[in-house]
Amino acid sequence: MTISNSTDPKRLVSGYQLCTSTEGNSANAVQIFIRSIDYFQRYLDSYQNGKLLTDITRQEIREYISYLQHTKCFAKHRFTPIQDRNLLGHTINCYLRSLRCFYSWLVNEEIITKHSFDKVKIPPPPKRVIPAFSSQQIGRLLKVIDTKTLVGYRHFAMILTLLDTGLRITELCTLKMDKLFLEEGNGNNY
Repeated sequence: MTISNSTDPKRLVSGYQLCTSTEGNSANAVQIFIRSIDYFQRYLDSYQNGKLLTDITRQEIREYISYLQHTKCFAKHRFTPIQDRNLLGHTINCYLRSLRCFYSWLVNEEIITKHSFDKVKIPPPPKRVIPAFSSQQIGRLLKVIDTKTLVGYRHFAMILTLLDTGLRITELCTLKMDKLFLEEGNGNNY
């Protein structure tokens, strides 16, 4: 239910983007949130006669979930051709969690009094086990690096750090020395 006249989608998204970017979310996370809302808005414009973001019902959310579950990968992408498979469960889950956060923000900002996402069960992402590298694969990977050069030695150290710690590449690239506590054997950043 709407309690504010601020229902302009661009204004809402702009306000949400400002809020999420000032709350310590990474630029990538903010972009995912905004893309999820944009994708939902395009769905509303195309399939729900341009219904406002602030006036959706549980039924429309469930229809959107069904729409996502039957959408081909890259169906609406500008640069990548459509693939033969549907969106992954992880992608759908990410879109829906992002939208749930957006609607919670609308309630917190008193733009709406309640939202329909709170009563809709979001399909869980499928459990996916990523296979580990074998000892032979790690050996082959490390052998191709020329550790006699500074760049090669850096790459060698980075790969060993990734393998030993389980850090993501972006976490390693943004790691700051003042967040490392080598004496204690851990980093306090993550």
